Amino acid sequence: MAGLPGLPPDDGSRYSVRRLTVAWNLDSWGNSRHTAIAHRRDLSTYLDWCASASAWTRSTPGRPT
Repeated sequence: MAGLPGLPPDDGSRYSVRRLTVAWNLDSWGNSRHTAIAHRRDLSTYLDWCASASAWTRSTPGRPT
C-alpha cells in the first residue's frame, strides 16, 4: 500500500485503517485481478479526493467548524 500516500499511517492497533485496508486489498486479489486493480484504483481516487477536500477546507476562511 506504499503507493497510497493518502492512507493514514499504521498506528499499531489491530484494526487500524491501514491494516484493514491492506487486508481488504489482499482479499480482493482472490476475486479477480481486474477487480483488485479496480478496487485499488478507486481507493486511490477516493484518497486523492479526501486530500484535496481537506486542503480546500483548511484554506477556506470562515468555514464552518
